[in-house]
Amino acid sequence: MKDFENLPEIVVLNAEDSIVKARKIARSLHTDKNVVAIVTLGTIATKVMSHIETQKPVIYAAVPDRESLTLPKNTMNIYGVNDTLDINQYCFAIQAVATNAQSIVYLKPSEPFPSDLQKEIVKKLHASGIEVIEISITSSTFKTRIRQAIDKRPSAIFIPLSPLSHKEGTAFLQEILKEKIPIITDDTSLISEGACIACSVDYKKSGKQIAKIVHHLLYNNHDVDSLRKIIAQRLSPTTTFNEDIIKYLGIKLHKTERNQFLSFKSKKLEKSEKGKNVAVS
Repeated sequence: MKDFENLPEIVVLNAEDSIVKARKIARSLHTDKNVVAIVTLGTIATKVMSHIETQKPVIYAAVPDRESLTLPKNTMNIYGVNDTLDINQYCFAIQAVATNAQSIVYLKPSEPFPSDLQKEIVKKLHASGIEVIEISITSSTFKTRIRQAIDKRPSAIFIPLSPLSHKEGTAFLQEILKEKIPIITDDTSLISEGACIACSVDYKKSGKQIAKIVHHLLYNNHDVDSLRKIIAQRLSPTTTFNEDIIKYLGIKLHKTERNQFLSFKSKKLEKSEKGKNVAVS
């Protein structure tokens, strides 16, 4: 948004994975006359905000499955970014790194990975002869559940995008790695911490799209056609892998698989070469 002129002040608030806190924040934003637009990230924040705010624009992202939101019928003020994840992509990545795969553990956070996507992934993996073991995790059970997952000796562990993995720290990734178990995630930030492969949309592009929507709603609200074009932009999913961890685990990727995956190293090189109204996120 800093690339646009007339930038409003941006305030970042965090509900810390708590529905109670999310509702409290949503009510305060709803009644604050200085707030002109609200950006929500994730399913919980979007669900809560969309049911409380009916006038101000609410722009959401990082919601892999829009159907899981159950938005109110009157959604004229709610806009979303198309960041749909690809089931085939997940299964392809899991099978690529889980050599001789027999079972994978799915660590289920309190804000679950969309159930429809999860069911389809499980169904597809079952058809390939792979058992999926679900282990629920919370802040209080996080460490013991990680140990349980390791003790199952799975072919891989799948960790979906969740505030938990950052709130609790990422040391647990190294604990899993020591046991030579591949970690698959849809959180690209975990690639540098020990995950061997991440399936996700490009959240940098997602952020740019959000900024365009916010700016358009605040300053060009009457140009409906342009807004539709911005919202219609689809973000293609990508698969990123950490070559060092792939080598450490002794996984051999075929040329076909490598051609479909982005190298974490090349992304790092690319990055290093590039060298009072309130909008709330």
